Amino acid sequence: MTHLYSILSSKPYASIRAELSAVLEWGEGKPADPALILSQPGWTLHEYDFARGEALLLHPGEDIELFTAAFSYQRQVTTARQMLRVPFETFIKLCDGLAPPQHFVHLFNIGHCGSTLLHQVINEGGEAWSLSEPKYTVDLAINRHAATEVLLVALARAGLNFLSHLPHLKDRRALVLKHFSQATKIFDVWAKAAPSAANLFMYREAISWCNSRYGFLQRRGLPFVPTPEGRRSRWQQMSVGTAPAFLEGVVDLDSDATRFVDLAAASWCQMIGEYQAATSSMPMTPIRYDHLLADPVQNLRRLFAACQLSPDLAEKAQAAFAKDSHEGELSSRSRPVEKFNAADNARILEILSHPKFNLDPKIEL
Repeated sequence: MTHLYSILSSKPYASIRAELSAVLEWGEGKPADPALILSQPGWTLHEYDFARGEALLLHPGEDIELFTAAFSYQRQVTTARQMLRVPFETFIKLCDGLAPPQHFVHLFNIGHCGSTLLHQVINEGGEAWSLSEPKYTVDLAINRHAATEVLLVALARAGLNFLSHLPHLKDRRALVLKHFSQATKIFDVWAKAAPSAANLFMYREAISWCNSRYGFLQRRGLPFVPTPEGRRSRWQQMSVGTAPAFLEGVVDLDSDATRFVDLAAASWCQMIGEYQAATSSMPMTPIRYDHLLADPVQNLRRLFAACQLSPDLAEKAQAAFAKDSHEGELSSRSRPVEKFNAADNARILEILSHPKFNLDPKIEL
């Protein structure tokens, strides 16, 4: 049964791993007509609760625009005034009657690679909206081992169809969905949910990416616990539930010599490998972060052309490079952090060169 709740208060929402009940306070639920999400403009899909088998939707108190947010899931939660819980089956049936966005693009990425900057660049261009990291997309990746592929594809398609219901979407002719990095784990699900979509893939060379992950760990106060249990927990989070067998012969989670740098290097290898495996059935246009910074206009022209957007917007769009792509959000790069030392960087190269991976740290995809 569908239930409607009033949101009484909210706190900052910095992490998708936080329980929503720790961020939002809501009143007692009342039975509601699930068709409310279509008849009352403004409802947005926030998450898929696999434990309860429900889609959780949030409604802001006013006409909130999600596209320009660095992370849409944060803006959804901090502006929410109502919440609706709808059973999966009901939500899928409702969304089957919706047409998906006609001109649709996936922006896949490995995280820490300038994808939030590119998200803002696309919005600056003016021809397409970019929506950054709605939480329900990562719920599919996290729960990929606990659900059938049929259900995952149905929920992915329902979520994409429901995007056509977003306020202001029709102000522009195209929509780009910027994914969490975890989406590399379910490329096949997204390919089946939106077979006609254009696909972008943003990445970064290995050493600077691993250092960026290390900085994120420090800024968020996420300590690397140097125990077998701590290492396994960190690997589970970084790899989105990948079995430790993936590391066999390369990284020993039971060894006291294993540190965060080892897991970061293996994680980079995993995502690059997932991209390489997916391209045989899912064509993607790759964009490397340092190339984009070195020649913004030329790379944006190539990117826009691949998405069937006007390449001539590249000059206008590059204005976003002068802004903080995380402006107004909870994330911040102002806090100083340590970098990996020379020995750490050498360890990254050692892991990449292992026969199991055999990857160039500056690979050209």
